[in-house]
Amino acid sequence: MADEGVVIKFKWRSTIYDIVTHPQESVDGLRRKVEAATSVQPKRQKLLGLKGKDGKAPTDATLVKDLALKANVPIMMLGAPEENIAALDAQAEVAPAVQDDFDLDPPASSLDPRDIRDEPGVRERLARRVARTEVKVLQAPRPGKKLLVLDIDYTLFDLGSSAERADQLARPFLHHFLTLAYAHYDGMPPPDCDLVGHLHEVDRGEDAGAGGLHPRAVQADVHAGPHGHGHGAP
Repeated sequence: MADEGVVIKFKWRSTIYDIVTHPQESVDGLRRKVEAATSVQPKRQKLLGLKGKDGKAPTDATLVKDLALKANVPIMMLGAPEENIAALDAQAEVAPAVQDDFDLDPPASSLDPRDIRDEPGVRERLARRVARTEVKVLQAPRPGKKLLVLDIDYTLFDLGSSAERADQLARPFLHHFLTLAYAHYDGMPPPDCDLVGHLHEVDRGEDAGAGGLHPRAVQADVHAGPHGHGHGAP
């Protein structure tokens, strides 16, 4: 019946939410119910495994009756509440201004841009930043290796896909690329990247049967040796 209720399970940050909807409700309405339960706005919701019966990613206008839903299999959601994002924005507002290298004119006496490091103002700002920066070493750098910063969204993982499992988000040849990169570089995600927040729901222990990836697995894989054995934190 058109008015018969439908319960769709969503998993977000290790918690299962039962969202009650009906066949004639749109995906947009479904997202708003998810927002009411999690405080994650629809525009920030990444729903893994949500597909239409035609196999394509649904639009906001797609009706619940046209979704390919699996009984008792929760839809995994990635996303952050606005309060978390607001806190990051507040930190960014009080952070020291960042100078774009491309906006700097070369010193009149030289075309060597390294001369700027000898300017008193630059050295003073650098000294202040170093003095108040607390470095937490998760993986000691290897001698002689440069640092390679690897973005998560749409670089290592295709968060725009309609994959059903987290491991299907990995870019083609991702593990091969990380293995080759490890021979020359130590790797890390960007400093502002909430790696655990991105992958919190796909814990290897709880979701191993669903092809989950532990958040630490990505860090360890960046430090993987020639045979894919991670040298990161366990």
